[in-house]
Amino acid sequence: MGYAFQSLDVVDIPAYSGKPVNIQVLMDAAGVIQDAYVLEHHEPILLIGIPEERLHEFTAKYQGISADQLVVVGRSSDPDAVTVDAVTGATVTVMVVNEIIMRSAHDVAVALGLVEASAGAVQKPAVVREDVFEPASWSELTGNGAIRRLHLTHGDVDEAFKGTEAEGLDEATPEEAGKNFIDLYVAHLNPPTISRNLLGENQYRFLMEELEAGEHAVAVLGRGEYSFKVPAMCMAGSSIGYSCVNSATSSASAIGITSGWLTCTPKECPNSPKWQSSSSVSTTGFWGEGHKRSEVF
Repeated sequence: MGYAFQSLDVVDIPAYSGKPVNIQVLMDAAGVIQDAYVLEHHEPILLIGIPEERLHEFTAKYQGISADQLVVVGRSSDPDAVTVDAVTGATVTVMVVNEIIMRSAHDVAVALGLVEASAGAVQKPAVVREDVFEPASWSELTGNGAIRRLHLTHGDVDEAFKGTEAEGLDEATPEEAGKNFIDLYVAHLNPPTISRNLLGENQYRFLMEELEAGEHAVAVLGRGEYSFKVPAMCMAGSSIGYSCVNSATSSASAIGITSGWLTCTPKECPNSPKWQSSSSVSTTGFWGEGHKRSEVF
């Protein structure tokens, strides 16, 4: 009558939390999805803010969609694409869920000979919509994935080195184990909803005026005892640059293919952490013409 599988057995795509979402997918013998249901997730926005039922309502929309169709969350200019509404406040999460459902369904259907391998299942590159802006607090920007976070305590770092030659080296005391090793935040600044809320109107306009066509800006902010920045340097034969500030006041920097650096100061976005007085956001253009992401990160 059909086929049932769990997405985690087919694809391993991390969601906003950094952990994958496991989805049960049912397909009929023609490769048409009959049901998709989330079995496990670790998404913070769905654990503390948005009811989980909203996610199940979202996945229910995939009934009747063929595994070889292109599905886009939100609007699309592609006349062949199937569009599904996002979940407000959890846009990043449902975009990942969409990718998990459609990629796993496509891979399984191709393996079973139900559909032919199709490039149509791959979404076109995203484009920043510079005319879209919504007021947002720090909690909303971090909760929906606009600002990504990596938080490590001294205990986390010691645990990661267990079983290696560095195990036990400079190990934290029980009192220090729960303290911040690094609290790292990264954000793409070209979307107005991110940069206007994070930087304020004046800094946003300044940043956009400095960027050339095709360039993007990334903010990297950090707190804690560890600096994620290396000493200022320039790789031989490469224009990949690293900025550096004193590790004792670890604040912010960026990496990119650039001919110069821009510095912007983050404003007090509602509910944002209290950054150190020396904090700044260094931004730079990258993904310019002729460059690839692999040349940057």
